[in-house]
This record gives sequence, structure tokens and C-alpha cells, in this order.
Amino acid sequence: MSLLRSYDAFLFANASQITAVESSLRSLAFFLPGRFKDAELTAEALSASLNILGLYHDSILYRLVSSGSSPASSSSSPGLDSSSPARLAYTPSPHARYTTHFADSSPAYNLCARALVLVGYTELLAEMLARRRGGRKRAWDVVVGIEGVKVALRLALLRLTKMRPTIQPPIPEREVDPALLEDLPASGTASPTQWRGARTGLSRPTLASLKAPPATPASGIAGPTRARLAAGSRSGRSAASEFDSDSDSDDTLVESLTEKDVNDYLLSKTLKPADVRSPTELVRPVSSREGLLAEGIWIARPFAYALALRKYGRKALLPFFLSLLLELLARTLRQRSLALASGPRTNPLLLALSGGNPLLGLVTAFLGGAPTNQAVSDVEAAEWKRRGRAFWWYLLRGPAWDGWTKPKLEGLARATENRTLLGIVGGIVRDHIPLVDEYHFYSAT
Repeated sequence: MSLLRSYDAFLFANASQITAVESSLRSLAFFLPGRFKDAELTAEALSASLNILGLYHDSILYRLVSSGSSPASSSSSPGLDSSSPARLAYTPSPHARYTTHFADSSPAYNLCARALVLVGYTELLAEMLARRRGGRKRAWDVVVGIEGVKVALRLALLRLTKMRPTIQPPIPEREVDPALLEDLPASGTASPTQWRGARTGLSRPTLASLKAPPATPASGIAGPTRARLAAGSRSGRSAASEFDSDSDSDDTLVESLTEKDVNDYLLSKTLKPADVRSPTELVRPVSSREGLLAEGIWIARPFAYALALRKYGRKALLPFFLSLLLELLARTLRQRSLALASGPRTNPLLLALSGGNPLLGLVTAFLGGAPTNQAVSDVEAAEWKRRGRAFWWYLLRGPAWDGWTKPKLEGLARATENRTLLGIVGGIVRDHIPLVDEYHFYSAT
């Protein structure tokens, strides 16, 4: 525990440097394949290690932000004091609110979610090690086993969230610049300028902070507007004379703002519907047989695809089209279930009373209403977009990869191999093509 506290204190004091090191090593792992023997294994081991270490860093940073304590001032837990008030002005995103709610309220959810993330970080490394030690057959056994574990974990998350679709990633992401933590005081005193809601967890300015004089003439203005003012957009004078002149005043700076600047600033302070919703309302539970079947097919599809690949091989057409058909079926059923659950159908009487077209209302009612599958929050919208983008991965699979994508990428590598800068990109593409051919998890979702 003492070692963990020391490491947490070191992270707190050098957060920005550690983030830079993480980014540099991840870039190095991307360039390693093809450079020497077993370079891809080294690169993947480095990438998996960095991802796991980053996951630990994220948990520390999240607890620091939520508790407001510094590792050096805590002794009850490894580097943190969960009873300390918040000191960093931070409003979590809807995704962070949703995943944090279930992670904090359900230890089982937290365990399953983190296990699912860890499996995703290490699955390709496990496949590579199995291929080297046991051959192709052993590697496919490992692939099927990993996909089976992922199915079990996703089904567990589906049940633990009371039949809500699985969100990726199922744990909070890093949303605060770690460099900001270096400027926090070591004491555990609370900031007098921020108030945190007990139910929503949102941070808001206190009355004392609103009465306090601004630190700079334009401190209450958003960043882009403040930068524009500093550049002297109102007149031809330099930025220095704009602020150094004794004749300039706060009234002069305010007058330079346009109506759009004021509206943008006010809108940035306006609460959205998702801001006042409870975390459980950010993702709707599955409420129909179509929705439940769609989620089940989506969860089971990677496992069925891996089973078909192990039996028929990567060159066979059946695994490719089976996976594509299941994914399309899951998408269609999900859209139908969301449309049916989007709310009450249009009432022609209400349309007439509200000034709508009664005839159009009668036609709408006769046709069964006009439900939509619009997402209720940014969390849902991001998840549906992510699942929609997953169809692009089929360009790296089966006949699409062998017959179209791979020849195109090989042609790109040949065309750029003698170019100064483009040759670097072509070399990276050429070194990664054999990895897509060899390993399942390079193109798996």
C-alpha cells in the first residue's frame, strides 16, 4: 500500500508528463510492426501494458476529481481520501454520469465492466501468444474462448443495468486534463467558487463566486471570444495597446461584443435536458421483444462469427455473410424497437386544439402514428453511431478484404514507397497488412 500511495503522489505531481509519455509510447507501438523479428508481439505487449496502466491512471484521476483530495494528504486509502470535498471545477459528461452511476452503485457492474475493458485490451496479445506456442488451431480455441467470455460479460452488464443496452466503453473515460491537477493545492479544503449537486454530481458556480470581481476584464467570456478580443478585433490597434491603454475600460470591452458572442456565452451556461435527467434516464431499457432480440443478436454475433471462422476458415464466404446478416438483423430490430418506444402516437384531436392539421392527424392515426427512433441522450446517440460505424470493419474481413481492400492498400504502399513523407505512411500500411491476414482481433469488434 505504501508503494501505491507513493506512486499516486508521483502521478499527482507529474500528471502532464505522464500523459505525454503515454502518448509517445503508444505512437512508438504503432510504428514497431515490421521493424524486427516478433516486432508485432512487442508492439502489442507494449500497447496492452500502456492501456492497462492508463486504466489505472484514469481511476486515480477520476477519484481525485470526484473526491478533491491529493494523494499526499491521504492515509486511509491508497493515495485518496474519498471523504474530501471537490476542489476542481468539473462537470462530467453524460457518458461519465451514466457509467459512474452503475459503477458506484453496483460492485458487480464495476467488476464486469472493467473485466470487459481488460479483455479488450489483451485479446490480441493473447491470440498472438497462442499462435506462437500452440499453432493456428490453438489460437482459434483462444479466440473463441475470449469471444465467449465477452458474451458472458455483456449479458451480465445487460442484466445489471436492468436490461439497458451495453454502452462502450462501460466505464468512465478520461475527461479532465491531468495537468490541471498539478495546480491544485495539497490541502483538502473545498473551493468556495463551486457547488456540487448531491443527486446529479454537476458543478455550478456559487453566489460568492458570482459576486467576486473578475480576474481579468474578459474573464467571464468564453475562450474563443476572449482570444478574439485580445487580438484587437474591434479596431486596428495591436493587442497590447488594446489592453494596456489607460483609456480602455470594461465598458469598452463589453461594447465590442456582438450579439452572437453574448448568445453563445449564455447558451454555454444553459442546462440541456440531459443535464437534469438522472443517470438511469440517459439510456432507455429494452422494453420489447424486438429490442431484447436485437441486443441478444448483437452480443452473440462476434461469438458466432468466431465459431464459423474456426470451422470454415478465413477465406470462406459463409462466416462473412453470416456475421453481416446477423449485424443487419440486429440493427433493423433495434430501430424498430426504438421507433415503437419513442412515445405516444399523434392524436388528431390534440393536433386540432394546438393548431395542427386535423386531416393530417387523421391520416397519421390511421397509418399507425409517426414514431421516431431519436436517441434520448448523447449517450444513446453515440452508441448507435458507434454500432453503425462498425459496418466499416467488414472492409477488413473475408471477401471484402481479399478482393477489394487489400489490393487497394497494397497499391497505395507501392505508389508511395519512393516518396519522402508519403513513403512513411505507405510503409506503415504495408507492415500492417500481414497482421490483418494473420490475426482475428485486428479486425474484430
